[in-house]
Amino acid sequence: MSDRDDWWRRMHPPVYIRKESGLHEKVEFTDLTSWHSLSIEEVRRRADELKDLINTAQDERPVQAYLEQNLGLLIQLVSCGPRAYVLPQPRLGSEYIPDFAVGCLSSGGIYWTLIELENPNFEVLTRQGQPTAKLTHAIQQINDWRIWLRDNSQYAQNELGYRDLNAEFNATIVIGRRKEQTRRGQQRYRELSQGRRLEIMSYDRLLEQVTKSSALFVRW
Repeated sequence: MSDRDDWWRRMHPPVYIRKESGLHEKVEFTDLTSWHSLSIEEVRRRADELKDLINTAQDERPVQAYLEQNLGLLIQLVSCGPRAYVLPQPRLGSEYIPDFAVGCLSSGGIYWTLIELENPNFEVLTRQGQPTAKLTHAIQQINDWRIWLRDNSQYAQNELGYRDLNAEFNATIVIGRRKEQTRRGQQRYRELSQGRRLEIMSYDRLLEQVTKSSALFVRW
């Protein structure tokens, strides 16, 4: 174990997540050591695999499954450092299940981003530039998570084990494709995100960010 790994372990004790059986499962931070040795070509190969999945997917499920097997890509989506928690389908009580929770570790604690994947084939805005029902539903899901956490943040932190998670988390919705967007549509994306600690992005932007950030991470 390197001195840096030892420092991270001492500074950031493991998160505990309650299993359905009522027991606690220790979840160590995601070890991305193997990603340091990847070549840029290998990172691009994985990004190409992800692109192919997105281009052929009928819904978001194959994309989610691929990201669960390539967590280093997902961490770079939210600009984490080399140590983070990645939790596929974490439960917020019995009511809500985000697709992913990414906890970025720093000396100030864990900074959480909850991610909702929607269908790549969904249209995001109407011709009038208004959110479609699909996007409105996704945004409402984020709002529901925040409401739940305002009432249950201590339960989430102490009983479910999501240390430092509260209603002020960052959120990312991935939905639709860029080819359907106009310049006005891109502006609407920014307007819908403004002041909400929410980022709405297309799957094309996900691919760009994953490829760029992962290449940088290889050289970290």
